[in-house]
Amino acid sequence: MALTMKKTEAELAIGNLLIRSETNQIVKRVISAFDHTAKTTANYKSLSVFKLDMLEPCAEFLNLELADPSGNKLYTKDSLVHRILFELRALLPSECSECNSTYVIDFEAEAEQKPLFHCHMWYRGSHSCPTIVSLHKSLSQASVNLLSDHVWLCKACKESSTPIKYRKSKSRHESVSLDKPGLPLSHVSGALDSQQSSPIQSAVQTPGGKPIEEADLRRELKTVLKERICQKYKGGVCSHGLKGKKEINGQVCEFEHHTA
Repeated sequence: MALTMKKTEAELAIGNLLIRSETNQIVKRVISAFDHTAKTTANYKSLSVFKLDMLEPCAEFLNLELADPSGNKLYTKDSLVHRILFELRALLPSECSECNSTYVIDFEAEAEQKPLFHCHMWYRGSHSCPTIVSLHKSLSQASVNLLSDHVWLCKACKESSTPIKYRKSKSRHESVSLDKPGLPLSHVSGALDSQQSSPIQSAVQTPGGKPIEEADLRRELKTVLKERICQKYKGGVCSHGLKGKKEINGQVCEFEHHTA
């Protein structure tokens, strides 16, 4: 039901644009090529068939600036297609990141009704719920230094840019912290003290559980390092050179070359 309503609102938003474009057939053609149910790649392909002189009137209709203060063009055809797509997407129904309500940005809203924030990635305007209004008020009273790196992201961009993707299925987690009831702290303290008294002997043991002496460990390490030294290098005939870094068939020497 919710998806059907959202689809209907999306269709109404696009229909509203087509009505407001009135007799401008170029704008109507470009907007009509946009499919709100399709992926960005598919829509990019659809809009790319139009030349720049047809894309620019559509961009102006969507209130996009096409030139910098000096009058120089801001967009190539490729970047303008993407910018128009972002703007059309921004006018579709969206879910607020704060109150989770679905809202739609009015294309020709009055100045006092325009979004307080715009998404740094998708240009989508923010909702006007109390939390967003309160956030904007707080930021408006903050120092310039605090706001220098501030950006606002819509809910979709927040979710897509999160580096850690949390599991979707629910699974209960049982805590295994040290202060968990049933595990005496004296037991934990004793275990830590016994490890700290002799780190080498307590941390490294034979399969039978007998601690390995430090002298034995050093002797074993010396043997391993000796086996790692290139025998051909010791005889002065290793084809990988003095340092073993010369590549042969894309490979350097797999053994150590101990050069002083």
